[in-house]
Amino acid sequence: MVFTRAPRQGRVKTRIANALGDSRALAIHRELTERTMAAARGLADARVVVSHTPADAGDEVRAWLGDDLRCEPQRGGDLGERMAAAIEARLAAGSARVLVVGSDAPDLTTAILDEAFSSLDAHDVVIGPAADGGYYLIGMKALHPTLFRLIPWSSAETLARTLAATRAAGLRVHLLEILRDVDTVEDWRDWARRNGRPE
Repeated sequence: MVFTRAPRQGRVKTRIANALGDSRALAIHRELTERTMAAARGLADARVVVSHTPADAGDEVRAWLGDDLRCEPQRGGDLGERMAAAIEARLAAGSARVLVVGSDAPDLTTAILDEAFSSLDAHDVVIGPAADGGYYLIGMKALHPTLFRLIPWSSAETLARTLAATRAAGLRVHLLEILRDVDTVEDWRDWARRNGRPE
């Protein structure tokens, strides 16, 4: 499941927009999500579902990312509630394993997603740590609601608190490689420089 926002100018990447303007922020949002989708579509035996916000953006998201996609609105209050609801819905629909992936980590690859799915053979949970203290991916084969409660989302403590919750629940966790999210203009410029891209 790829979590993303509809491509609406002025509604995405607001911290980047403050420095580069709404139009550039929208272009960056589109590129980041499209890169994530390319990595997900490279998986041989997985169905890609886009979990979008706002709830009324299904047609808009399909027009952007592909008519073949299953698109579902995010449901719930904070990010934790929305991720838990998305995982629960996919498991109830018959999925054996579910990954929830953000759309802000441009270095995400199909190989990393393959590793995430494979790791669930021997682990209860897989997490992709982000360099800023959050995570870009979480996956499981059964819902573990405590991992989504009382977590400070979008903070430097998100990963640490989530890992503490896994330990408290006695869950086996596999950690993927650390990737950098793009949330600020500095993040974007750093990624662009590392990849020989114009800022």
